[in-house]
Amino acid sequence: MTKTKRRSLGLGVGAVLLALVVYNLRHSPTWRNFNWEGLWKSVTSARPEWLLAAVGTVYATYLIRAVRWGFFMSQIKRASLKNL
Repeated sequence: MTKTKRRSLGLGVGAVLLALVVYNLRHSPTWRNFNWEGLWKSVTSARPEWLLAAVGTVYATYLIRAVRWGFFMSQIKRASLKNL
């Protein structure tokens, strides 16, 4: 199978899966009663310092995981932190 055919097949499968997810969400009783206005109010009233702290925490955990994998892989192959 050529690279172009694989890419086309992957995009087609991804589009079908996305369509199924949207269809299921649209017809789900839980999402039918979802309060979009409440979500918007919650997002717009969020404190920026807490959002930055959350994003910083996420990236800190990525760094910790990379260092951990570097320790696990050190006996097999040395890798820079950038590559991990």
